[in-house]
Amino acid sequence: MEVCLRRTATSRPLAIVWRRDLAVFYRRLSQSEAQALDAAIAGESFGYWCAKLPTPLAAAGMLHRWFSDGLVTAARLEGQRR
Repeated sequence: MEVCLRRTATSRPLAIVWRRDLAVFYRRLSQSEAQALDAAIAGESFGYWCAKLPTPLAAAGMLHRWFSDGLVTAARLEGQRR
């Protein structure tokens, strides 16, 4: 799986493009999802970026979509070795 974030001059992704096998997918990102995805890619915990969103339901919805889209392929508990 490869993920590419297209960024603007403000360094915020506007769209995400990813590949699963030979299929290519893309979609636009909201500002809050872009920030959450940046934090997740940087290795921040779910709790960290969840706290920065308007509601926990928004975070749960994003995480569900990332799993459904195939963007998240593994998860680990805090303190768990990589």
